[in-house]
Amino acid sequence: DQTTSFFGRIFYKNNEKIVFKVDEINRFMEFWEWRLKECNKNTEENSNELAAFGWWFSSRMYPDDWAINNLCEVIRLVGKIDSIESVLEILNENLENFPNQTMSIYLNLLKSESTGYNMYYLVNSLEKLLPISLNIEEVKSVSLDIINILVSKGHRQFKQILQNAN
Repeated sequence: DQTTSFFGRIFYKNNEKIVFKVDEINRFMEFWEWRLKECNKNTEENSNELAAFGWWFSSRMYPDDWAINNLCEVIRLVGKIDSIESVLEILNENLENFPNQTMSIYLNLLKSESTGYNMYYLVNSLEKLLPISLNIEEVKSVSLDIINILVSKGHRQFKQILQNAN
């Protein structure tokens, strides 16, 4: 898992300095897919390795649809992700293009997170995202589920977002 994190951080920090060839990016994509498949056999033991793919996602060096679908799978399996601040920023930018995946990722992260800095980032990000997602019919239901989870975890400010949407 340290190798996955190491390479992900290199990709993330140097994404404008290093230009990879298409076949190199394809090999990285194959590696990510292979690790997803292998780690799926024992997600508890491999959760930190899978979470490290947040750095890979944050590098923005993969096709958006492929990256967000693989990120969805990682979070579905382990319920956490590294580089969460960058991941959430990219998700918010892509809400209109990938509303179902974006809101699914938020929902799965919220189900597994209750305190700590990840929750801080989730709450801040969702305060901006939910007023928009509530107006997208295909994700309105999951957006309401997310609000209910947040309110149940003590984040009462989301009641106001719900009232403003009605």
